[in-house]
Amino acid sequence: MGRFMERLLQAAPEELVVLLAVLAALTAAVIYVLGLIRAKAAQQE
Repeated sequence: MGRFMERLLQAAPEELVVLLAVLAALTAAVIYVLGLIRAKAAQQE
């Protein structure tokens, strides 16, 4: 994990923006999928 942090600090600002955008998209996708799963579970009960 330390190496990853070092790379982040050395990365260009554009790379950081892209990385943050990817992380945000992944987080949104996970939340969306969890919401779908919960909705399906609620429908089955």
